[in-house]
Amino acid sequence: MHGTLSDGIEVNVPAHETWELYGTLKITHVTHTFDKIEVVKGDGGVGTVLKLTLPAGTTVFSSYEEKHTKIDDAKMIKEAEVISGGYLDLGFILYRTRFEIVETGKTSCITKTTIEYDVNEEDVANFTYVSFLPMMSMMKDVATYLLANTKSVDGSYVSSMCTSTGRRYKQVHDHIEAWQIYGTLQITHVTHTFDKIEVLQGDGGVGTTLKLTLPAGTTVFSSYEEMYTKVDDEKMIKEAEVISGGYFDLGFTLYRTRFEIIETSKTSCIPKTTIEYDVNEEEVANFTYVSILPMISMMKDIATYLLENTKN
Repeated sequence: MHGTLSDGIEVNVPAHETWELYGTLKITHVTHTFDKIEVVKGDGGVGTVLKLTLPAGTTVFSSYEEKHTKIDDAKMIKEAEVISGGYLDLGFILYRTRFEIVETGKTSCITKTTIEYDVNEEDVANFTYVSFLPMMSMMKDVATYLLANTKSVDGSYVSSMCTSTGRRYKQVHDHIEAWQIYGTLQITHVTHTFDKIEVLQGDGGVGTTLKLTLPAGTTVFSSYEEMYTKVDDEKMIKEAEVISGGYFDLGFTLYRTRFEIIETSKTSCIPKTTIEYDVNEEEVANFTYVSILPMISMMKDIATYLLENTKN
């Protein structure tokens, strides 16, 4: 199974100054995400190998080694792949992280991080160990450092962020049949991600309002209401926005989820989910409550249902 996760933070810091951290080993001294980052070999260029040790209890493994496989100073892109331990011990055959700096103005940029991975079918359940939290924490550490040490900034960061995931299964199912689940209220009967999904109004079209109740202990809130704002059967895209409770109570001014079905062949497709959100500057720390995991769980539920109930 192949999947990707991506997220970005807009920072009021020049792109080239941001790249001086992300594109070199300086980043290892700025972030507090890991207990320890050791340079096994290299000077920060392609071929550099790092050993990253995680805080106790973070996940089922304590450390792993990764190698820098791409550093493009012109495009401001750096990629690294796990080469031993960690995810490879859990059946992953690929675990790649990508940092990219996108210039948005003379004194601003977006730091974007993407995780791309592939996991053996027999170990597919281990995809739940993929977490974007370390990367989010790292981006926040770097943004905080830059704002404190760069003269040309106004002292603010994070105007909006987005996280997305798409998964390709070796077992295949038809994109139209997938959309019949994602694009209708049938999705509420297939997924087990939420404790309860109540239809407050509507029949699944634009304007439909749902109340979603999360399992106890999932996050700091228990439920929220969302409304369908876009349902495009032709492009197979559905969007919903939180309209009360949940993230709104944490200072978010926007929390939008998007499901998209991308046809890859007559009998296969990639279901892709994107979360887009905006949070007030004074409550920006609450962005850590954004999690793609419920969406990942939902996609897994639907993929399992489709694979068990699709004849082709």
